[in-house]
Order: sequence, then C-alpha cells, then structure tokens
Amino acid sequence: MTVSNENMVTAVARTVYDISKAARDRGVLTMWTVFDHPKDFPTGYMARCFETGGGGPEPVATDYAITGSLDLISQSMETCGLVCMARDPSDDPVIVETWL
Repeated sequence: MTVSNENMVTAVARTVYDISKAARDRGVLTMWTVFDHPKDFPTGYMARCFETGGGGPEPVATDYAITGSLDLISQSMETCGLVCMARDPSDDPVIVETWL
C-alpha cells in the first residue's frame, strides 16, 4: 500500500499539532527547527522540537524529531498553522528555518 504525500503531510501535521498542544497545556511554547543533513542525521532533513518558556533563558531540545523531505516537513508545519521564521545569518549553516 502506498501512502500519498497528502496523507503523509496530514499524519505528520497531526503529530506536530499533538506535541505542540501538549506543550501549551504545560505552559510552554514549541519551536520546530529544520536542519539540512545535521551530524546526527546526515542522510536528510530533520525538524527537531525545542521548548521555551519553562523558566530558562534558552530553548531546550526535546526528544521529538521528524525526518523527511524539506517539502514534507514544511507543508506539515504550515498545515498545523505554524509560522515560518527565516534563518538568521548567524545561525549554524545546517539550520534551514524555524517554525513557531
């Protein structure tokens, strides 16, 4: 059985939404940073979830990550209603974008 790209986007978006909602329920905000072939996933793109607002000054990495094509990741984040923040020139070169 083949899963269409639309179904994959919907499934990934649902996962991102559920993770983000659980964080909001705990009073923190999620940020999803998209990396291009990071050292711990050199075969492709990865969106890693960070949380902020829990009392510390810096976002904290969570255990949540999504892998796939850049198009799949971006479409999934947009489907969730998240907003894309372009990378800052001072960001690590493997950072593509961050979604809030």
